[in-house]
Amino acid sequence: MNQKLLLGVLGIVSGIGSVSQVWAQAAYVAPAGALGCADCHIGGTGSKQFVNGILEAFPIDQTLSVIEKIKAIHALTNEQRAPALAAIKIMLNPPATSVDTKPVIQRINTKWDITVGEDPLVIPFYVSDAENDAFEVKGTGMVQSPISIDPATKLPKFTLTWNTTASQAGQTYPINVFVKETQRSAGRILASDPVTARIKVWPARANAATAQISQLALIAAKWQGSSLKLDGQITFKNGITAAQKAAALANLRLNAASSQTGIVIGLPSALTIDAAGNWSQTLSSTQAPCSVTIDYEGLKAERKVVAAPANCVK
Repeated sequence: MNQKLLLGVLGIVSGIGSVSQVWAQAAYVAPAGALGCADCHIGGTGSKQFVNGILEAFPIDQTLSVIEKIKAIHALTNEQRAPALAAIKIMLNPPATSVDTKPVIQRINTKWDITVGEDPLVIPFYVSDAENDAFEVKGTGMVQSPISIDPATKLPKFTLTWNTTASQAGQTYPINVFVKETQRSAGRILASDPVTARIKVWPARANAATAQISQLALIAAKWQGSSLKLDGQITFKNGITAAQKAAALANLRLNAASSQTGIVIGLPSALTIDAAGNWSQTLSSTQAPCSVTIDYEGLKAERKVVAAPANCVK
């Protein structure tokens, strides 16, 4: 799976010759108001078939073959192409015939962690749209689940799954995801604002063979007076018993330190979790970290500390 990330699918053509690759430049996309290959191509990326009206909008000889038309369009000056691109933009984005709103992806955590060799990271996304328009997800490099209706929120939901390799340890990868409507409920197709985040890949842990926990999440870190409040979640490995879970929680300790200099924050402490694996911990400390790295059974996670003072330790 290609892990070089994520998203940015606004090129128009790839694979119909060297001239068409010039046509695929982003300079053509924004003026034409295109949000994806299917706006201009029948069949999407790499297709030599154009939606009616796209090539015809340009001041070229319309008796030419498709490839020759592309060459002729490329030969035009920017000023000669501008009226055609403006006309295509109107064609692709006609005025709304009624009230219409763009889809919205609900906010997600801005930082995620995954350890090499452990369970894939699964990130849930929830989408709302007043018109309940059908949509597609724009993203590559992750495995996308089918879109379904979440029973709890009643919102459309999909997940993106990220797996990792040893060569990626120590790297941080950006996520940039948006959704685009696939039907024109009010005369136009709208896209959501992008949702961005980052995934940090941690090296494989030494005791993975005997570990009971497969994932560690640090959702929030906040400095409060003379203590650091942490909120997170753990996921046990599949198949372990309730007794094994209890034994793991009794024997494990959460360790915290400043991310850059490794100054220890608070004392190692046991975690108490709820049925969903959520935990909350407050660590007393004389020093406030600017960002904190936690370690739990060899799994690590890192977050910037909210409300850290100006003299926080790095």
